[in-house]
Amino acid sequence: MYFFNKTIFVNNLSNIHSVFTKNYIIQKSWIPTTICSEKIAIKHYKDESDPEYMIRIWRTNTIFDYWYNGFTCGNFIASLYYTKNEDSIKITYLALNDSSYRSFDKNSDRINNKDSDAIASTLIDYIKEIGKEENKRKIIIDVHSNLSIYKKDYEKRGFVLTNRRCLDNSYWIETEYIL
Repeated sequence: MYFFNKTIFVNNLSNIHSVFTKNYIIQKSWIPTTICSEKIAIKHYKDESDPEYMIRIWRTNTIFDYWYNGFTCGNFIASLYYTKNEDSIKITYLALNDSSYRSFDKNSDRINNKDSDAIASTLIDYIKEIGKEENKRKIIIDVHSNLSIYKKDYEKRGFVLTNRRCLDNSYWIETEYIL
């Protein structure tokens, strides 16, 4: 995990992919040139009391990247939570602040569908890389039985439907990607 327990700042959405690749190098353009600037924060962490790993991406104002606004629903871009099992990784939550996201914050700055798709691909590819490095057999994610999100986000990325219903909600179906 390339940047675990760190918060990294980038200048725009197009730099997010670089953070999740193995050849991540801090770019000079990412270093703040002003005291206060608008950035995008990316944090990958795990609370010791929780089995889930979390990746959060949000817009923030920073002061030399030492102080920054925390993650809220108003500045949210994307979140991905996952757990590691013996032979698989389960994505327990993936949300992007795009046109399909239902937000309680009406002032939330939504990302366009092209950026949303690119960020979703980057996050899922990152989880696939973790799975390969840790010799996991598959990535699992639950989708609603109406399959709208499955068709939008997962089918084109190689996930296949299973016959397994989720234990906690029978309206959700497990999908998986075999590594």
